[in-house]
Amino acid sequence: TLDVPGAPRVILVPGHTPGSAALLFAGHDALFVGDAMATHSVTTGDDGPRISPFTADPVQALASLDRLMDVRATLVLPGHGQAWSGGVAAAVAAVRRAATVGAVRQAEVPAGR
Repeated sequence: TLDVPGAPRVILVPGHTPGSAALLFAGHDALFVGDAMATHSVTTGDDGPRISPFTADPVQALASLDRLMDVRATLVLPGHGQAWSGGVAAAVAAVRRAATVGAVRQAEVPAGR
């Protein structure tokens, strides 16, 4: 917990960068995830929770989201895109689905293209 207004709890979520962190504002029912998650892809234009593009370690970024599964907050505030009001667990599940779809799309691209 930081001694600042709102008393946010810091949750380390490395992956986008080694020092990525989320801030839980329990009194406001909100989790600020910064670039650990996005709800809009600046590279594809797709909407919905996903790992932010230009993530240093996507595997670690996905694994770090496990640290958020028990966080009780309705509002998820990403670094890019609109706020997500479906709760943290649903946002993490959507990120995992998007990562799976992205991996399938990438595997379908012929070599050399």
